[in-house]
Amino acid sequence: MTWTKNIFKKPKGLLFHYTTIDGLIGIFKDKKIWATSVSHLNDKKELAIAADMFREAIAELEPRLELPGEPALPPPGYEPDPRRKFLDALRSFPDIAPESKTFVCSFSGEGDQLSQWRGYTTGGYGFSIGFDYSRLEKHVSRQKLLLAKCLYKPAMQRECIERFVKEEIEPQFRGLTADNTTRRMVESLVLLFHVLPVLKHASFKEEKEWRLISSLHSDRLIKLRAGRVTLIPYHEFELTDPNNKKETLPIGMIYVGPSPNSAESVIAINALLDQEGLSKSVEVRPSVIPYREI
Repeated sequence: MTWTKNIFKKPKGLLFHYTTIDGLIGIFKDKKIWATSVSHLNDKKELAIAADMFREAIAELEPRLELPGEPALPPPGYEPDPRRKFLDALRSFPDIAPESKTFVCSFSGEGDQLSQWRGYTTGGYGFSIGFDYSRLEKHVSRQKLLLAKCLYKPAMQRECIERFVKEEIEPQFRGLTADNTTRRMVESLVLLFHVLPVLKHASFKEEKEWRLISSLHSDRLIKLRAGRVTLIPYHEFELTDPNNKKETLPIGMIYVGPSPNSAESVIAINALLDQEGLSKSVEVRPSVIPYREI
């Protein structure tokens, strides 16, 4: 499938998660990280760009299907073409995007970046935790999540959506019957919500974001946390196997955010790592960015 070539791949280095002091303590204590509802992320156009592109691709698909027209006055017992019903459902899919039960956990390919310190920590007071995906991967698979690399260039986004429709959606119209229409709708919807969360506005490109995406039909417990202006739904993603008490967190590096107390923070983090048996395997670095909030 060519639509997946730029999205579902393995990172070559560490994946960094920016978090606050409380966030870091929670990760070490609970061995979990939070996956947030996509409709509660900091990009107010989250999913909208991809949804608009999907609508355009479906509009281009319709003439290729060569569907017969529907009668103005259907005769008694008339059954509409199931392909027409399927097409109408596809058009409505983007409208339910904001209400979708899709959750993502965000990482970055950059471990020490000013915009992320500003956006995801408190005035730079925080940490960037570098996870080793080669060790994290088994937990991603066990919990039925997907790791995807975000796309920011409009041309690449459009190509991805067009190929997705051609390779995944268009074949669903073959052999479509009244009996299998609903099943194929659900299958298409699940696939679509693997694509929509990875197409982001170009203004966020410097984040070099990777996302863990939960399944649309996940049965994980939805929890709520306090945001700055609203409650935020989230899932918990386990970073270790809860049945293996000896397993350590899959961390390879921790950056200490830019602050006047970075030297003291490095000492404290090393003490924490020593308690967790990670002092020999995790490198701790202070941020080199000369940022302060005054």
